[in-house]
Amino acid sequence: MTQTNQAVATTNNNQLDVFEPEEGDELIIGTDAVIESMRNGEIPLHIEQLMKLAIPEEEKEPILSVYLGTSYRKFDAYVNEVVEVQGAAILYHGPYKGKDQRNHAGYYYNALLTTLEDEKGNLIVIKSSSASLLQHLAFKLIKDGWYIWSKPTRYRLSKGEDGSHRMTNMERPKLLTSKKNK
Repeated sequence: MTQTNQAVATTNNNQLDVFEPEEGDELIIGTDAVIESMRNGEIPLHIEQLMKLAIPEEEKEPILSVYLGTSYRKFDAYVNEVVEVQGAAILYHGPYKGKDQRNHAGYYYNALLTTLEDEKGNLIVIKSSSASLLQHLAFKLIKDGWYIWSKPTRYRLSKGEDGSHRMTNMERPKLLTSKKNK
């Protein structure tokens, strides 16, 4: 966004800074949700859940680094495949400059920690920002916990006609029947 000689007010550690941009200056006015919540004395949800894990303290940061310290794989690369998932989290991606050269607000995304390894031996984390996948994942996180589960779950990853990302548990519930097992 280009401003022309208009005074702009921003906050900096609860102090108001006012300045006048030069002709043609590009201003990005916004804040990162994680930083802002920490300034307010709040702990971001994904960090709060990490701190609640019933694992030794020295294991918590390495678990987070598995999620954040690896390159993500796109969900679409695994559509129609069965993938073993050993944990998951809802993580935050801060503000960024997109391929369209515009600045975008941050967003939350689903991160699935698989048992698959990349060519360097790192565990593969599959990333999706699909709201429909979030509904499924939210239940799984409440039921089995964040980041690491007691046992992996096999899912078929798929894409709906509307483009939504989905995962289907490969273990058929005993309550369900089909014509094959009558």
